[in-house]
Amino acid sequence: MAASGAGTTESNGPEPSAARQLAEQTGESILQAGRSVWDAIQSGLAQRRQDG
Repeated sequence: MAASGAGTTESNGPEPSAARQLAEQTGESILQAGRSVWDAIQSGLAQRRQDG
């Protein structure tokens, strides 16, 4: 995994489906991370309301 090869996977990658799978997995991870962050924010706000 050379850093110089990043971004040139289209030219030397024989299977575009692999890149598509990776993109989908990355998108799902981002969505899950955003959801957990949103849940943490909401729970923090709820706790703050209860304290105040």
